Amino acid sequence: MKKAISPLVSTIVLIVFATVLGVLVMGWGKSYAPEAQESCDDASLKLIMLNNKPLACYSGDTFYATIENDGQSIINGLIVSSIGDSIETTPIEIKIPVATVAKIDLFADNPKKLIITPKINERLCPKKQIEIENIMPC
Repeated sequence: MKKAISPLVSTIVLIVFATVLGVLVMGWGKSYAPEAQESCDDASLKLIMLNNKPLACYSGDTFYATIENDGQSIINGLIVSSIGDSIETTPIEIKIPVATVAKIDLFADNPKKLIITPKINERLCPKKQIEIENIMPC
């Protein structure tokens, strides 16, 4: 008479094999699928207004502005382009959480126009930039 594996042992071996195979496939799939990233669609900046006047001005060679992150993503930095007697682009390392107001100040020689572009995860969002013109002295 031939001896064979009992049905209980063969069922356990089959379940263990299927589980190991499932774990391997899930691990491979997780490393293959890209992670969801916040996009520029979630970014939004707003210049704070007080009595219908923007909180943006310059004093000497320094520009000041108060902005709000009214989007759905954390802003991880700004690029500010100052257009005046010269054109200067300044990166600002600042983290602005959602629904938070932040004050920025930077060197700007007689600014006529400023363009503030948000960054999300080191990605620039030029379609979400704000432009400030007619900048008054503080």
